[in-house]
This record gives sequence, C-alpha cells and structure tokens, in this order.
Amino acid sequence: MNSLNILVWNCRGVGNSAFKRNMRELISTHKPERLILMETKVPFSSMGNYFNNMGFTAATIVDTIGRAGGIWLLWDTAHVSIRASHATNEVIQATIHKEDYEEWILSAIYASPHPSQGDELWNNLEETTRSMEKPWLVAVDFNDYTNHNERRSFSPHYNHNRTQKFAERINNCMHPSTPTSRPFRFEAAWLCHPSFSDVVKKSWTNMDSNLVEAINGFTHDVKNWNKEVFGNVYKRKRNLLARIEGIQKSQTHGFSHNLHLLENNLIKQYNMTLFQEELIWFQKSKVKWLTMGDRNTKFFHISTLNKCRKLKINMIKDNAGNWLSNSENIKNHIIQYFNDLFKHEVTPMLDNWKSITHTGFTQDNNVTLQAPITNHEIWNAIKNIKAFKAPGRDGLQAVFFHQNWNIVGPSMCNFVKQCFSTQTIPEETITKVIVNRFRPLLSDLISPNQSSFIPGRTTTDNIIITQDIIHTLRSKKGKTRGSLKLNTDGSSKRDPSQSGYDGLLREEVDTWLWSHHGYLGNCTSLEAELWGLYRGLTIIMQKRMANTELETDFQLAMQLIKDGADSSCPYRALIEDANFLLRRCNCNISYIPSEAN
Repeated sequence: MNSLNILVWNCRGVGNSAFKRNMRELISTHKPERLILMETKVPFSSMGNYFNNMGFTAATIVDTIGRAGGIWLLWDTAHVSIRASHATNEVIQATIHKEDYEEWILSAIYASPHPSQGDELWNNLEETTRSMEKPWLVAVDFNDYTNHNERRSFSPHYNHNRTQKFAERINNCMHPSTPTSRPFRFEAAWLCHPSFSDVVKKSWTNMDSNLVEAINGFTHDVKNWNKEVFGNVYKRKRNLLARIEGIQKSQTHGFSHNLHLLENNLIKQYNMTLFQEELIWFQKSKVKWLTMGDRNTKFFHISTLNKCRKLKINMIKDNAGNWLSNSENIKNHIIQYFNDLFKHEVTPMLDNWKSITHTGFTQDNNVTLQAPITNHEIWNAIKNIKAFKAPGRDGLQAVFFHQNWNIVGPSMCNFVKQCFSTQTIPEETITKVIVNRFRPLLSDLISPNQSSFIPGRTTTDNIIITQDIIHTLRSKKGKTRGSLKLNTDGSSKRDPSQSGYDGLLREEVDTWLWSHHGYLGNCTSLEAELWGLYRGLTIIMQKRMANTELETDFQLAMQLIKDGADSSCPYRALIEDANFLLRRCNCNISYIPSEAN
C-alpha cells in the first residue's frame, strides 16, 4: 500500500446518513490508512463508534466551536503510527511513521474564514517552514483565494488587498526568506557499498594533504553519489522484495535456471539492504549495549524516537526567569550561555589548596611531553574514539576514519601536526593525543587518594581507606580544644556570580584528615563563605569531633556566626543554623588572614 494513501475531505458536516454512505464507499474504493475531515460541525463523540467499526481506531480531534470548524485526524493503528505534536482550533500537526518508510510531518489546517483571525496561523506556518527538516505535507482549507478567478460568489464585492496579502503569505511559505538546510551527516551504511571507497579516493586525490579541502570535496561528492548511486534504502528494499516474489511465483509454473540464479543474486542484495537499514537505525539510536545482527529495526526506531523526544528542547528559561518557546530565541540563548561560560575571566584561587601537593613534572617528563607528534600517536588517538560517537562540525564520525585510514590518514596527520605547531586545538583527535601523552605520567602526579579517572584505579579501592579514616576521626572525640583545625574558604567570580566553597580538617601537626567542597551556583562570596562554614560544622557534628578550632579569612562571616544576624539579613536562617552547630559541638571560630589560612 502506498505510504501516502490518505483521504482529505472538507465534508461540511458528518452527522447525516449521506456522509456515512459516501464515507463507506470512499474507504472501500481507496482503502486509506489516514483520514482528515474538516468542518465536521458535530462533536466526535457522536461518530466515534462509526469510525471504530470502519477500522480507524485512533484519532486526534479538534472539536467544533458551536457548529463552526472542527478537524479530525483518524488512522488505522495496524498500518501506521501517528504522534500529534501540536493542535489548535485551526491546526493539527503530527509525525507519521510507517515501517520501511521515512518519517514525515503532516499538518491538517482549517483556517478561519475571517482574515483578521489568521495572523497567528500564518506566523506559525512561516516559522515552521523555516525550521522544517523532514518531508512535510500540508492538507489545508484556507477559506481564501489568490486571484479573482478562484472566487465563487454572487456578491460583486472583491477585496484586492486581501487577495494580495494571501498570495504573499503563500509565497513566503513556499519560498522562505531564510531557508535552512539539514547539516551533513555521514551514514555508516555507505561503507557497505563497493563503490564508496572510490568516492573517498577521488575526494582525497590532488588535495596536497589538505584535510579541510578534502572533507569539503568529499561532502559535496558523497551527497551526489548518495542520490545517484546509493539511493533510498527503503525503496530499494521494497523493489527487491517485489522482484523476488515475482520470480518465486513464476517458478511455480515452470522452473528456470536463469531465474534461479537471478533470485539468489537478488536475495543477496536484499540481505545487504536489510543490513544497511539496520545500520541506519543503529546509528540514529546510538544504542551501544545491543550487538547488531538481529535486524530488529523496530527496536532501533523506538530507541531513536525516545532519544529525540527526550533531547528535544521545547521551552527554556532565560536568566530573567522568562520562558522562551521560539526556536530562534532558544538557539540564541544557548549560544549566549556558552559564550559567557567559556569567555576569559580572572578566576579567584582557593589559596589553602596550594600546599597540599608537592609533586610535579620532572625534566624528563617535560622532554617526553614536548616531543614532536608522530603519526602512530595520531592513529592511536583516532582508534580510541568510539566509532559511532557524535560527529563533529564536519558531520563525520570516527568510523569513517577507522575504515578509510589508508586514504585519509596522511592528510589527518599533517592537519594535527599543523594544529600543534600553531597552538590551536579544534577537534577531539588532538585532545586525545594530549591525553595519551599525559596518561603515563598521572600515577606519579596524582595523589594516591584520588581513585577516579585514573587507569588502574577504581572507586572501590578507597572503601577500606575511608573506613579507617572514619574510625580515626571518631576516636579523637576526647581531645582538648585546638587538637583539630577546620580551615574553610568560599569564592565567587563576581558578586554575585557562580560560586563554591571548600574546607580542610587537619591536626595541629598539619596531618590532613578530611576535606569537603561544593558548588552553589549564583550567589555572593559572603553566602559561599557561610555555606563552607556550615557544611564543615555539619560534618563535625556527624563525626562527633567536638572541640574543633574553625579558621576563616572572611571576618564578616565569622562575626555573623558568633553574634547572630538581624531579621533583615537574607542569610539569617543559614547563620542561625551554623551558630547552633557551633555551640552544640563546643567549637570556636576565629579570623585568620588569607595568607595563613
């Protein structure tokens, strides 16, 4: 059955027997899988059983307002899956999926006959046109006309401005002023085609090892090759299956050796096409734990839909607390956020961490780190990138370089070496090279207490050490005042801005026992300092470490915790809690300059 087997009817009322007779005849003749009925004039509840009996067991409904309007989208769930994404009194927009066919968008529109009420509808249509990336079908009754010849009326009145405005809006939707093209994405299924390597070789020939020009040439060539040679996997699968079925039917009437050989060849092509289809959905779904081979494209498809649904941003709140729903505003807000996040700022240092470690790189280590980059290092970095990890700006995933390294390797190596010589780090391959150089030195540089992100160490290694530390801390509860010291600090880039705190518990002989730290988000440096003290006091009470000396380099924070805050202070609750813990644990707090903290 054709994937576009859809019936659209402005029926002008569905509650009469003539409609039912005509509807039954249309369904019997054309066998549609989807129905769009407009200007229904009655509520859907009065016709639900009729359509269920006709096989249309699912529907998205915009009911009438009085006896005006009404849009019904109905479908047969045994043949097609439809997910409505948007519905108003004039529009139903839905995503259509049918097995073996590309996903597409359907918009059913019944516009108000009053022109003054159509501005919002047209604005939404023009915005959707600019952002639409999938195939899109619009089934519409605009209740308007583009010229006088389309008008059927006994009234002599003719509004030329209305006609011109409607024609301009149609033109804007058909030819948007700011067209958007889908970004290039490498398809892993291309690797299965015997002529794909020829496309890669052609793009990398006579490029003088210039990676950027080679990739641009490959992108252009492979798009044309995909249309002219590789083609649509889903159409090819249907055609092959139809040819195989035709041969098998013919063989029942009389055996032909040539047809038998052709059938075997077509079956091989069909199996390869199934594998290519599986690769396409596997690549889209990014399911890493499932081994390919069962051709469960339905599973991959559902995984892809779920992933897209979870990752889609419909609304986002800006810094002022306003919700943004327009796609252009959302994009600009995200770009601005990352521009602010990564712009250069003077970051305040937490001084009390400077003396914790005395390790560093030796002269031999520096010689190793500064040695020229080799081709073998670059290839190892490429191999360490997972094959189907998210592509870069060029749309190429690591699997492309893995499979075609003998062709693209020289230009990639030259490009990476050039980036190191010019001190620019534009892509993941280069960061992988740097990581691989640092990795052998980390065990000498990182403290043995750090167990995460270091090869050969796991978080579970520190469980026994942690238990010993807790036992040691609990055994110190009988010591006199001053036997333990807690140094805390808080920092903020600006006041207020992104802030954090940390603290270090040690003995007077400078033995490091415990540390804590935290990220607060947007707050003042005073609030960050108060949170550092409060968190430290909480740990002291939990570990029963009474008689501890607290030291801070923020005199105002110390004074507020000792003396309390008045009712107008915004941190009153936090200060009162810290003061309670200070008295409960029998601790003392004192000011110490930042140089000594």
